[in-house]
Amino acid sequence: MKEEKKEKAEKKQIEFEGTMELEKAIAYLEEMLQCIKQGMVSVECGEQRLTLKPSPVIQFELEAKQKKDKETLSVELSWKDGLHAGQDVGLKISAHASERGSSAGMSTAEATGQRNPILFRSFGF
Repeated sequence: MKEEKKEKAEKKQIEFEGTMELEKAIAYLEEMLQCIKQGMVSVECGEQRLTLKPSPVIQFELEAKQKKDKETLSVELSWKDGLHAGQDVGLKISAHASERGSSAGMSTAEATGQRNPILFRSFGF
């Protein structure tokens, strides 16, 4: 019996991390959202190029953290064959402060009206 060696699919990956003005990060996110809605996301960074085709059902991960001097909002979208939609868990995202929170729970930026710089991290697909 002849042994068959399965070749691993070549992993293609583009990562970007840097600081930028909030408006620039928003523009990237808005463009990415439009591409996802159209069913194809092409990413280029230098000589690297990668095209992704989101499936109708995706894995959606969101993490929001608040520390004394740093806030982080991370979003990861991923997909593969065979995913099935899960139950709605009541996730809400809003531009309004939580009704349960108070000014004591507000970030320094919210309390002072300042904007925080955003660290743009890669999205793992």
